[in-house]
Amino acid sequence: MTKKYTLGALILLLCMPYCEAASNWGYSWDGKDGSTIYEGYPDDSSNISQIRFHFADIKQRNLHEAADLSGETEKYFDRDREDENNQSFHWVTDDHFLLWLGKKVINPANTPPVDIITFRAYDRFGVDKDSIYFDGKRTASNTGVDLATLKMNTGRNSTMLTDSSYLYIKGVPQGPGSAHDVTLIGEKSWDLSGKLTKEKRDIASDLIIRFANKIYLNGTALRADANSFQIVRWIPNSLLIYRDKNGTVRYPFGTREANNTTPDCEVPFTVNETSVQWRKTRGEQCQTEVLPGVDPENFHLLTDNIAQYQDRLYVAKLSFFGEEQLDVIKLDTPDLEINSWLSGGKNHGYFIYSGKVRKEVQVFETDGTLHIRDSEPDYDSRYVYTYSYDQLYRKASGCPSQSWFKNNEDIDGTAILMLVDVCK
Repeated sequence: MTKKYTLGALILLLCMPYCEAASNWGYSWDGKDGSTIYEGYPDDSSNISQIRFHFADIKQRNLHEAADLSGETEKYFDRDREDENNQSFHWVTDDHFLLWLGKKVINPANTPPVDIITFRAYDRFGVDKDSIYFDGKRTASNTGVDLATLKMNTGRNSTMLTDSSYLYIKGVPQGPGSAHDVTLIGEKSWDLSGKLTKEKRDIASDLIIRFANKIYLNGTALRADANSFQIVRWIPNSLLIYRDKNGTVRYPFGTREANNTTPDCEVPFTVNETSVQWRKTRGEQCQTEVLPGVDPENFHLLTDNIAQYQDRLYVAKLSFFGEEQLDVIKLDTPDLEINSWLSGGKNHGYFIYSGKVRKEVQVFETDGTLHIRDSEPDYDSRYVYTYSYDQLYRKASGCPSQSWFKNNEDIDGTAILMLVDVCK
């Protein structure tokens, strides 16, 4: 058992020259004569694919992803997709031409041409020895992008990047030292699943910052007073409602529908603009009920069927008779934020585990404060705690805080973890 979480890497699948047509969300490269055809569906309602671009001078078999910041490239690619389920970058090259979403990247007159050898991609952002790019267009001269320190924030949003000196807003550097004048207001992943089960870096996110006395959402400056700016409701990739000294503003954005109030009977909880509903019954006669007194902005899914609102856990489960049931667990610590499978309050621990059908919560008494550690056993004043996906274990110890994990291997080479409990 390990308690360290690794960020999921984007895996590009093998695509032979005769790929199947792309889904409504994306485009595929398909050149039966060896050339490159960039095709896709014009909208969700169409069943007929259309050719967007055809490059007779680019052989499909020679295309591969452009180099990323580490200098690595993928040998094959599956398809370019642009949706909330698969936000991979779209820079591809045959080592002669650079393409972004099926268009050749050609710099304006009187500017240096694209330098394929030094080009590096970072999601929608790109850079070579002479130029900076964003969404397939040259945005500025490269006067010193520090690739070693260039970074996004906690999720995936390249509209506002920083390196050791610069803030880059949609590929435009804001001046030396600007990276140090940024205040991160918030970030929300497009992934609406629980925060304990999602891989944030694989999914795009919304980002709000304050810079130069302005508020920016995904690189777009809002007409808001920065000093009095407050978030009222924020639905990722959909809607931002904010308040400042001039009043309340409803700002729709992104591609997800903002005002949908129809409950989703496929999931236990539906979080919409004005309320949170839980599914009382399923099937064709699905019934839902609004959770009273719950502000949707502060209702946070932990898994698909467990959520936290202030000092309460909401657990949607099945009863002994297979009926939908909602348990509400009051935490013993008002400001306790549940952010791991095992969390500790003042005198109780809360363990989220995999039950027979859904995730469940085990509440147990602790001996004093339960200390949660990232890569070592958790402990209180008497016990050491370890857990697997469906079981919590504890062991009495004379020195709980000194217990630690030791990596060993068993006979067949499978890695195991042994608990070492030696008092100094």
